[in-house]
Amino acid sequence: MKEGNTQLNPVLMCVVFAGFFSGLQEGVSYHFENGNYLQIPIINIDKYSQVKHNIQNQMFPTFMDTLRSFRYFYIGFSICSWLGGFMAVNEAYHFMLSISMVAVTLISIFYVKLVMSCIRICMRAHTTVPLPSLSLENMLEGAASSSSLLSLLSLQSLAEATVESGDIRREIFSLSIPGGHPHMWNKLQSVTLQTLQTMNGDLGKLLSPPPPPEPKEDEVKNPLTSTPLHPNFGRRVVSPNMRMLAPARTDKSEDNLPKAPAPPKWVESLNAQWTNFVTSLSKRPIIGWMINEPQDLPYREIFTASQGAIYAAEILSYVVRASIEEDGYGVVQKDLPAILTVLLKLEESVDRCRVLQAAGNYHHRKRSAEPADVQLKQELKCALKSAVYRITIAFKEHILVVPLEADLAKKISNCHNFLEA
Repeated sequence: MKEGNTQLNPVLMCVVFAGFFSGLQEGVSYHFENGNYLQIPIINIDKYSQVKHNIQNQMFPTFMDTLRSFRYFYIGFSICSWLGGFMAVNEAYHFMLSISMVAVTLISIFYVKLVMSCIRICMRAHTTVPLPSLSLENMLEGAASSSSLLSLLSLQSLAEATVESGDIRREIFSLSIPGGHPHMWNKLQSVTLQTLQTMNGDLGKLLSPPPPPEPKEDEVKNPLTSTPLHPNFGRRVVSPNMRMLAPARTDKSEDNLPKAPAPPKWVESLNAQWTNFVTSLSKRPIIGWMINEPQDLPYREIFTASQGAIYAAEILSYVVRASIEEDGYGVVQKDLPAILTVLLKLEESVDRCRVLQAAGNYHHRKRSAEPADVQLKQELKCALKSAVYRITIAFKEHILVVPLEADLAKKISNCHNFLEA
């Protein structure tokens, strides 16, 4: 207020008009540029994870959109304020160069756009979560599918259902009518144990590779072509009325095949130089780390499928723990030795991989630089340990009488006494 005349505050006007301008942009985008479109995720994600993931992904695009809107609004507001008489020319010039005004305007525009993005994200999660629950039969069929994605998603849904839904567990423990057979439990056990045994078998092939097959001793080979000949080759014919014929050959002799011309000497020299150059590069500290194949690559390829094994271990452990009170027919306890054996042997294989890494047989990386597929190995280790402890704690001292191998029974005893780390 100056001598009875009212003077508008340009800072307040800028903040108000910045919010109005960004809101008008969002309204035009919503009604005329398909801004009300809600992208539905193709994979079922819980509400918290979906909102968190989408908000994190929208922060940078929203900030870039704020910069584009600020570019037009700030110049236009300064020119309109000068032409409308709200500010003089020198005031408009200083206003455009003010760092505080730039920051306040950016915050105002960014706030409005971020609120609109959060509204769309929350509406998307509200309209897609929760999805209609699948039946137990559908989840088991999907888990046994040959499609990796369908099997993983079905195992995820089955893991959540076995933990939260008592109706699903009662259906698992039920017996078929007529016949009285636990079809649901047998199918669930087959799917989950198959997932765990597959990973254990793949790790076993790398940890203890099978020896190469030995050649047969009675097999006679042609010294020219190194191909096996007929077993009767070289034997003396007893009958005087028959003479020995040449052995039948099923393949053509290599001597009759045209030989490829030898490459020129300069080509061989160039190949040798290139090989030496690549070998020298692979021995350099930084370049070799970039071009050499990590020594743990075969193991990492197996551990990329650890998520399915994690879900399988959780399904088995929660169902077995609930069977103490909810399984009135005892359909689970009879298979307890097989379940514990698979869980403990897979845990032992994962431990052997960790021991080899500590011994230096792997390409060493820091924990902070490990990709997600490498961290899955540690998550698998924790899931297996938690599953064994979950079963052991639930059965208390009765777990000690389960028939197992000596080394596995010792591990169960250590878990029972909380000595297994």
